[in-house]
Amino acid sequence: MGQLKENKKADSYLEANMEDRILHAHPNPARDYIIIKYNTKAIGLMQLQIFDANGSLVYRKEVSGEDALRLDTRSYKTGLYIIQLIEGKTVVSSEKVNIIH
Repeated sequence: MGQLKENKKADSYLEANMEDRILHAHPNPARDYIIIKYNTKAIGLMQLQIFDANGSLVYRKEVSGEDALRLDTRSYKTGLYIIQLIEGKTVVSSEKVNIIH
């Protein structure tokens, strides 16, 4: 019985931390698409940018609020990509995503 209470606390803790995340991308690894969820409500307007493993910018979009976008990755080369939320010149959050075909 005590174990069940501990699990509920752990689940609540994990859910709270997921809600507080500013940036999350899935599936990872991705094949045909990635869904990028962002929450910039506390910060305001930001740049969502994606860089390939060579550091080249492959995607950019201004975002604000709490939302998600589905990005078609079929034209992207297989490899590692870095998704960043940027305010001004400061990277507020980043996440790595592998794209495989």
